[in-house]
Amino acid sequence: MGGKHTASEDAKDWHEKNENIFLEILCEKVKKDPNGTPVFKSSDWQEIDDELFLVTGERYEMERLKGKYNRLRIKHRHFSELLDHTGVTYDSSSNVVFAAEDVWQMFNQKNKIFKVFKKNGCKNYEILGQIFNKSTATGHLHHASTQLPPTSDDERLNEEEFLNKGVHVQDGEKSKGKRAADDFLPDCVRVKKESKFEKIDSCLEMWASSLDARKERDLAKAERYKALCNNTTNISMDNYSIEACMDILETMENVSDGAYIKALEKLKDVDWRKMFIKMSNDRKKAWLNNLE
Repeated sequence: MGGKHTASEDAKDWHEKNENIFLEILCEKVKKDPNGTPVFKSSDWQEIDDELFLVTGERYEMERLKGKYNRLRIKHRHFSELLDHTGVTYDSSSNVVFAAEDVWQMFNQKNKIFKVFKKNGCKNYEILGQIFNKSTATGHLHHASTQLPPTSDDERLNEEEFLNKGVHVQDGEKSKGKRAADDFLPDCVRVKKESKFEKIDSCLEMWASSLDARKERDLAKAERYKALCNNTTNISMDNYSIEACMDILETMENVSDGAYIKALEKLKDVDWRKMFIKMSNDRKKAWLNNLE
C-alpha cells in the first residue's frame, strides 16, 4: 500500500477533498510547532488519521499517510525547482505555468511529474510551501525512530535529494542567484503577480499606446508629404509664372505693341501661360500674330 504510486493511483486513493483536508491538518501541525518543523511520530500519524476519519469517513493508516506526505513534499520540491528556473513564471490566480517549449522538454526528461505541472499547474502550492518550505530548507524533517521509512527506493532517493535544498518560490520573486524571468507575452508585463484581468489591462494599455504612437507617426508623415507637395506645386507654378512668360516675350523679336499687350491679357490665365511656355518659338510667333 505504501509503495510507489502513479498519479492515477494517487488520485484514486486520495480524492481532492480528502487531500485538501490532509493538507489543512498538516498546516495546523506546522503552525503549532515552535520552530515550524514538526517531527511526526507514530502517535502523530494516528492522530492525523483520526482527524481525517472524522471528516471524510475514510481510514488511511500511518503507512499510506506517510507515503502521501512524502509524495506531496516531493511535489513541492519539484514545482519549486521548476519555478526557480530562469524564464519560468507562474500565475497563481489561474494556476498556469508559463515556460518556453524547450524548457518543458528539458524538465520532462528529468521527471514525468513536470508534464502534470504543464497541464494542471500546482493548485495547492502555497499551502505546500507553508508545510514543507522551512523544514525542507533546514533539513529538520528526518525520521523519528518510530516513523516509517520512505516507502520506495525512488522516494528515499528523492527525499535525500531535496533535504537542505528545497526552497519555496514566492509569487513575484525568484531564488537568490537567478535573474528575473521575462514575460512570454510580447512587450507585456511579467505574469507572476498579476491576475488575468490585470494582464489583459496591461496589454490593452500597451496596445493603445502603440496606436497613439502610430497615429502621431502617420500625422507627421502626412505633414511632410503635404509640405513636399506644396513645395513641388510652388516650383511647378513658378515655371509658368507671369514673370517667366514676360521673360520669353522680351526675348522675341518683331513683337508689336498691340500683340504684346493682348498677350499680357491672355497670360493672366494660368492655362494660357502653360500653353504659351510649351509652344515652340515658331508657334509662339504665330500665336502673337493672330492676336493682332
